[in-house]
Amino acid sequence: MKVSYNWLKEYVDFDFSPEELAHRLTMLGLEVESVTPLNHDYGKYTIAQRGGDLVAIGPSGEIATAGNLFNHEDAAPVPFPGTRVGKSAADYLPEADTIYDVSVTPNRPDCFGILGIAREISTVTGNRLRIPNPAVQESSEKTETYISVDVQDPEGCPRYSARVVKNITVGPSPYWMQYRLYSVGIRAISNVVDVTNYVLMEYGHPLHAFDFSLLIQNKIQVRRAKAGERFVTLDGKGHTLDPDILLICDGVRPVALAGIMGGLNSEVKETTKDILLECAYFDPMVIRKGAKKLEISSESSMRFERGVDPNGTIAAINRTAQLIQQTANGDVLQGIADVYPRKIEPVHIQLPKADIRRLLGVDIDSSETEFILTHLGLKLSQKEDRFEVDVPTFRPDLTRPVDLIEEIARVYGYDKIEEKKSSEIVLNDHVNTREKFVNLVRDILVGQGFKEILTNSMIPSNDDVLKEFPETDVRLTNPISEDMAVLRPTLLPGLLRIAQRNIFRQLPNFRLFEIGRIFRKTEKNGRPEESLYLGGILSGMARREHWFHKSRAVDFYDLKGFTEVIFDQLKFGNLNFSETEHWAFDNPSVQIESGGQIPGYLGKIKEALKERLDVPNDLFAFELNLDDIEVKMDWVRLYKPIPKFPTVRRDLALLVDITLPVGTLIQTIHKWGGKYLQSVDVFDVYTGKQVPPDKKSVAVRLEFVPEEHTFTEEEINQMQSVLLEKLHSEIGAELRQS
Repeated sequence: MKVSYNWLKEYVDFDFSPEELAHRLTMLGLEVESVTPLNHDYGKYTIAQRGGDLVAIGPSGEIATAGNLFNHEDAAPVPFPGTRVGKSAADYLPEADTIYDVSVTPNRPDCFGILGIAREISTVTGNRLRIPNPAVQESSEKTETYISVDVQDPEGCPRYSARVVKNITVGPSPYWMQYRLYSVGIRAISNVVDVTNYVLMEYGHPLHAFDFSLLIQNKIQVRRAKAGERFVTLDGKGHTLDPDILLICDGVRPVALAGIMGGLNSEVKETTKDILLECAYFDPMVIRKGAKKLEISSESSMRFERGVDPNGTIAAINRTAQLIQQTANGDVLQGIADVYPRKIEPVHIQLPKADIRRLLGVDIDSSETEFILTHLGLKLSQKEDRFEVDVPTFRPDLTRPVDLIEEIARVYGYDKIEEKKSSEIVLNDHVNTREKFVNLVRDILVGQGFKEILTNSMIPSNDDVLKEFPETDVRLTNPISEDMAVLRPTLLPGLLRIAQRNIFRQLPNFRLFEIGRIFRKTEKNGRPEESLYLGGILSGMARREHWFHKSRAVDFYDLKGFTEVIFDQLKFGNLNFSETEHWAFDNPSVQIESGGQIPGYLGKIKEALKERLDVPNDLFAFELNLDDIEVKMDWVRLYKPIPKFPTVRRDLALLVDITLPVGTLIQTIHKWGGKYLQSVDVFDVYTGKQVPPDKKSVAVRLEFVPEEHTFTEEEINQMQSVLLEKLHSEIGAELRQS
């Protein structure tokens, strides 16, 4: 944004040199990117009378225009009312100026006007900010008899203010106004348009002037565009609209793109006699979405996107009416058509004094804090331990105590805050159990040789990986591109793409995992359900070729072993692995069950899915719901002393139905093994000649750990006998005899 040194002096007194002011603004957070002197050789021009007008004439008889005085395209003669013929033009033209190009951050909409930057200077100098107090001479005619305002979209337009000015004379604006606009990079057009641009730069609040005679029905209507509706803007370009665009209409047709650009059908021309002035507040998101969709960027949209002052419309429109009276004459009708359906109130913040010291590490006197906040335009009262602060609506960036503390530090001066070689560290921070849990899971996976990856949670809408996925996509309302149009419903697309990338680069041996959020549609609040998941994928060799042993490829049981280790390390017991159908797995495809819930799935990736990825290698993957697992996880760890008495081991070969899952057998043994049963391990599964064709032999090793005394043979036999009886009655298991 371009800012004039001389213009700033109209609103606040300061004695900084142009270079020093640039430094001060930069230290306030308004980085000055360039400083440009603005000098003109006015002395060669003399005031003369030409055709009833007083103009400046050069030594060769040329008439001074904005073109040769300002070095831009406007060639209209520059009028000099109130001057004397024969005088040097230098006596009536502004003195040399300095122009700053200031980089204003998007969170500071108040500084997109000269007044806002002058307010910043007032915090440094302590001098009062001089805000214009418009004095409008109103006629006896009332605005309400000429215009009505109907805001149909109060969310998109919380406030709309309008004034009517009649009997104006459209012509060139006075030299001082043309010069001011030129100095900040705006070309002069006519007195009416120049005034709206002048107030735009002064207040930072966009305005628009309509030719009142071109408005049908004397009505302003604020509504959303209809799909396919057409509109031609002031630059002569046609646009096809949709409901994302907010329109200003005259009751019959659109006359402006709200907050973006006016229409050619209501443009102010030389013949215009009556005008309607608009000053509104539009929702920043609505304007940004509309401007981006139409690929239009204007001084107006740039400010509305960042958030202008909703309670500043009256001051801005009155200032505009005052300047139009001065430059174009006209009668300002009595009253303002002001529709404010959704009032926006100042934010109230309680600022503890202790927090200022704690966050800044420096003691700032309460009187200095009050001075800074007051000169920033905030209203406050001081209590013993805190400040009660009301933040005006021209500062939408200030919503929390920490925002106010940042303002105090910014104006106080970061350069005054001394660097410390030591700092206070709180050693009793509250433990974030979610973070602790996720780090524990991460450590378990890394300990098993896995490497962590991170993939994008936004994926293409037509991702080949999800062709068989049974649920509907969660699509973004306004995606950056079709490659990032859908929120992932599973971690598998990212895992498979990284696996594909590794294999294509001749890196077939890998164990990878990702911890991230997935999104699935739900009826709850109409919003997608968001869950934290763990996904893993492995391929290649379980162990490489070695002189001591042969190599072996990974298989499903490696995958199952890794997941069992995860649950074991998390002390998450009572698991059951059972075959199931899954959109991505087969041969086998397994679900993990615990207490009626299914916290995860694992299996071998389907051949059809591998073909679409053009990957020949076997891929094994798992996916676990960490939200469900964390809820059931028991963080309490109880100490158990080392057994004083010897452990007893018994090996049993059990005949069971060939279709019975071994997991069911193990669960049943744990169920009836008694309190001394420590562990159950399967060390052999056999089918063949020695067992019936509908049976299989499962050899298990049981470990019993006594607590009070050494077990006798009779006690062990008794426990084994009870166990075998229960196994036979519940799952038909029998002790194998041969």
